[in-house]
Amino acid sequence: MSATTAGNEWLRWFELKLKRREWERSNPLLAVSLECAVPLRILEHRKTDPEERIKRARELANVVASHGDDILYRSKRRGESAAAFNALAEGIALLAYAPGGVTFLGAHWEA
Repeated sequence: MSATTAGNEWLRWFELKLKRREWERSNPLLAVSLECAVPLRILEHRKTDPEERIKRARELANVVASHGDDILYRSKRRGESAAAFNALAEGIALLAYAPGGVTFLGAHWEA
């Protein structure tokens, strides 16, 4: 790998890191809300079969991918933002059962 390529990769990594920190600072309510909701969801799935967790996580990934904007910007339709947030919280909780857990918005969860 050339020095230029390595330098470009480092700059890209640094830029992404700065954007993530900026995003975290601009959405403190989301981070705090997840810190409350995710542990409760982890407890809910304590006795769930691992295969069922994987299946549910895939379903939730589609919901979050389709309605992520409703999490960041309040939906005009009543309840859509809450449903999208709950899908995100449950999805993170399910990822916490993966080896090594999951880190999101500077918080780490591991079940």
